[in-house]
Amino acid sequence: METVFTFNGGRMIKGRSKHPLRRTALEHLEEVIKRVDPFNNGSCRKSDTEHKNDIYSREECMRSCLAKIQIKQCGCTEARITNNDGYVCKHHQEARRSTNFLQVKVFFDRLNYQEVQEQLSYKGINLIADIGGQLGLWIGVSVLTCCEVVELAMLLIQSVFKRVTTKASRVEVRE
Repeated sequence: METVFTFNGGRMIKGRSKHPLRRTALEHLEEVIKRVDPFNNGSCRKSDTEHKNDIYSREECMRSCLAKIQIKQCGCTEARITNNDGYVCKHHQEARRSTNFLQVKVFFDRLNYQEVQEQLSYKGINLIADIGGQLGLWIGVSVLTCCEVVELAMLLIQSVFKRVTTKASRVEVRE
């Protein structure tokens, strides 16, 4: 059995090459991926499928948007983004289907499934809160510093005034 690679979702996944006229068993592991909408506007949701809540990866969303624009403007797109549901040549496809036969038995690898859920680690509101906290800290420190300087100036003026009044009162006592 040789290993082949297929393009899926912006990454290369490992696949298996199966030969005709053979019986083959394949294991299947159910995997659910819940992604965060990268643009927060619902543009990367698969609307043409039965799973309308599935979200593409950011790379796949950008590729599909680029493909839609290419099809709209010039009527063509890259070969890897083509629709693989239809036949290129009906005669050869029917002949190929009738001569190639493969029996595949698919079974579950494990009786559980894996769920991968994406979450934002640092949201925009957290950034604003952190900036506000830093500004509050530094403005608070500067206000306290100004108050301390004013207090120091008042204490200096008070001590100088006490010395002047104390000297004046001493002079009065000597007279």
